[in-house]
Amino acid sequence: MHCFLCLFFEQLCDIADPVILHAFEPESAIEPIGLVDFTRQLKDILPILVACFHDFIPLMHSTSQLDQQSCECMQFLLQSIEIIVKVLVGGICESESDTKIIPFCGKPGLTACNKLLPPMILKKLWDAYPLNLVHLTRKDYRRISMLNTTITQIFLQLKNWDQSPSVLLDKFLEFIESSMATKMQLGKIVHEKDLVPLIPYIPKLVMQISGSWRPRILQAFTEVFKNSSPESPMKLACIIAIEEMLALGRSSLNLDESDPSLLSYQISWIQDLPSVLILLDDKSPACTKAVLRLLLYVGQCAPLDSPFSREFDTLQFRFKDFFCKLVENDKCFGPFIRHAGDIKELAICCLYYFSYMDSLLLQSLVSCCLCNVLEPLFISRIFEVLQSSFRAGHILVADYISIHVTLLSRFQVYPDPVAVSDGKSHWKTFKNVTSVVCSSLSQIGDDNLVLQMLEKIIVDQICSDIPLDNKCAFVRLLLALDSKPSRLSDLSVVSMSHVLPQYMTSVLSNVRYNDEDSMSVISVKRRQYYLLPCYYLIYGSKRLLSLVLNVMGSWVSEASSSVDRSNTICSIASVLLLMYEDVKVRQILPSCKTEMASVIQNMLNLLTCGEGPNMTLEERYNIERAYNQLRAITNTSFLQLLFIYSRMNVVKEELVSAVNVSRLNFSCCSLPEFSINKGKICPIKALSLQAAQLHVQPSIHTSRTEASLNANRIVDVSDTFHCLADHLLLYYVLASNVHILI
Repeated sequence: MHCFLCLFFEQLCDIADPVILHAFEPESAIEPIGLVDFTRQLKDILPILVACFHDFIPLMHSTSQLDQQSCECMQFLLQSIEIIVKVLVGGICESESDTKIIPFCGKPGLTACNKLLPPMILKKLWDAYPLNLVHLTRKDYRRISMLNTTITQIFLQLKNWDQSPSVLLDKFLEFIESSMATKMQLGKIVHEKDLVPLIPYIPKLVMQISGSWRPRILQAFTEVFKNSSPESPMKLACIIAIEEMLALGRSSLNLDESDPSLLSYQISWIQDLPSVLILLDDKSPACTKAVLRLLLYVGQCAPLDSPFSREFDTLQFRFKDFFCKLVENDKCFGPFIRHAGDIKELAICCLYYFSYMDSLLLQSLVSCCLCNVLEPLFISRIFEVLQSSFRAGHILVADYISIHVTLLSRFQVYPDPVAVSDGKSHWKTFKNVTSVVCSSLSQIGDDNLVLQMLEKIIVDQICSDIPLDNKCAFVRLLLALDSKPSRLSDLSVVSMSHVLPQYMTSVLSNVRYNDEDSMSVISVKRRQYYLLPCYYLIYGSKRLLSLVLNVMGSWVSEASSSVDRSNTICSIASVLLLMYEDVKVRQILPSCKTEMASVIQNMLNLLTCGEGPNMTLEERYNIERAYNQLRAITNTSFLQLLFIYSRMNVVKEELVSAVNVSRLNFSCCSLPEFSINKGKICPIKALSLQAAQLHVQPSIHTSRTEASLNANRIVDVSDTFHCLADHLLLYYVLASNVHILI
C-alpha cells in the first residue's frame, strides 16, 4: 500500500510536466478533450483514498505509538486527497505555487464548484478529525500534527467551508488556534515549518469568521508573528499574510475604524516591521524585501491623517537604525549598507511617504551617505528623494540646509587610512555630490534670501580647517549662490581674502602636472576645477582681488625664514601667473596695479636689503626668477597692449604701414601671422610671445661661477624685455590712429 501510494502521488504531481517527444507535438494540449473524463476519474478515486485513510484510524486508537511507515502512508493519502480536492473545486489556479500541477484547470469545460464533491465523501475525514493517540511522545505529536494540518488544508480548500455546521467549524478553528498558540502543554511543541502551510489561510479566516473566534485567531496569529525567528519561513509567511489582510484591492488599505479590535492588531503588526528589519540584518533578503514592500504599501495607500498614516510617521524613529545608528557620536551602520541594490531602492522609496522627517532620521541618512562603501548611485537617489520630500513640505528648511552642509564638510575624498599619494579616492563621487548640493540649495527659494541665509555658514566653512576638496566644494557652492557683481558682504570679502591665497597655493602644491603616472597624478583639468571658482569670485569683486593681492604682498615680507620666503614667493608667483593666464582675470589686473606693484616691491626689497645677502644661491635665484616673471606681466605698457589685443583686431595692411612709419627692425614677414576674423592679424601678440620667450631657467645645482653668469644674463634679458616693451608701447601709440575693429 505504501509503495502504491508513493507511485500514485508522483504520477498525480507529474501531470503538469508531461514528457514530450521532440518529433511530435502534444495533440492533447491543443484540444481540451477528456477533461470531463479525467475529473470523473478523480472523483471516483477520492472515496477510495478516504476509505484507505479511514482504515488507519483503528490502528491509531489501538496502539500507543505510530510507526513511521504507517505515518508516511497516511500522509501520502492526505496529500493525494488534497490535490484532488484542489482540482475538483477549481482552487488550484488561485495559488501561484500550485499552478504547475494542473495547468489546464482553468480551461472551459471544467466545472469548478463543490457539486463535484458529495458531502458524504469527506464526512469520514471530518469525523476522524482531529487525530490523536492515547500516549503521545514529542515525535508522535509532530507526526499527528502534520496529519491534522493537512486535513485542515483540505477543509479550507472548500468554497463554502464557512457554511459548515458550527460544531465542525469549531473543531478546525480550535486546532488552528492551538497550533499557533505559543503556550503549549509540555511535550507538545509544534515546529514552525509544520505550521507554515496554515498561515496563508489566516486572511480568509479573519475576513469570513465572526463572533469570538475572530479575535482569538488574530491573537494567536499575532503571537506567532512576534515570536517567530526573523529569518524563518514562518516570519515571511506572516508578513505576506499581513499584507493581504491590510490590502483592499491594490490602491487602498483595509481600514475599518468600526472594528477597533482588527485595527489595533493591524497597527501592532505595522509597529513591529522596523524591528524586524533590524533583526533580519542581511540574513534573509527575501524577508527584508517583503517587509519593505509592506512598509512602502502602507506609506503609499494610508489615507491622510488616518491611524495608519500617523503610525507610519512614528516608524521613522526606529526605521532610522536600518540606515545608521548613532550612539554617543559614534556611527554604527545598519543593514542598509550591506543589502543589494533592489532592497536599497525599496528602503529609499519608503522615505518619501513620511509626512515629516525628523532631524534624527536625516542625520542617519547623511551618515549613511558619508560611508565610503555606499555606491554613488544610492547617494544620488537618497538626495533625489530628500529633494522631492522638501518640495512636498516634509522637511524643514533648516534641516534641509544642514544635511547638505554636513555632507560637503564631512565627506572624505581620501578616507583613512588611504593617503592622497595612493591614488585611491572618491573624488569623482564627491564632484557629483557637490554638483547635486549646489543645484539643490540654489533652488530652495529666492536667490537673495538664500544667499543671506547661507553666506555666513559657507564662508565659515571655507575659513575653517577642512580638507582642500571640501573647501573647494564650499567655494563652488558660494559661487552658485552669488552673482556678478558679487552680493557678498564686506565682512565675507575680507574673510575670503585671507583664505583664498592659502587655498590657491595649496592647490598648486597638491595638484601635480605630470601625467605619466595615472594613479597618482591629477590632470590640468582638475587643477582648473579647483581654481576656476576663485577666478569667478574675483570677476565679481575687484575688492576681493585687491585684498588677495595685499595678503600675498604681506606674505613676502612676513615669512619667518629665508626658506619659507623662497617657497612662499615661488607659490605666489605661480598663482599670479596662473591668474594671468585667465583672460577675464587678466582684464581686471590693471585695476590693481598698486597692489601688484607692492608685491613686486616687497620682493625687490627682500633681494636688495634685509636678509638678501645671507640667502643661499638657490634661494636667491628662485626669488629673482619669481620677481622677473611678475615684473614682466605687470609692465604698464605691456598690460595696456595685451588689453588692446584681447579686445581688438588690427587690419593687416594698416598695421604694416604703422610698422614702416615706426622704422622698427621688424618686417611683416618675420612676424607670425594669427588668423583672426577672416585674415586680420595682430603682430602685437607676436611681440608679446617673443618677450615671453626671453626667460632663463638655470639649474639650481649650477656652480657659483655659472650662477653668476646666469644672473648677468637675467639682467640682459630684463633690458631686452624693456626694449620690446618700448616697441610695444610705440605700436600702441601708432595703432591709436588706425581703424580698430571691435
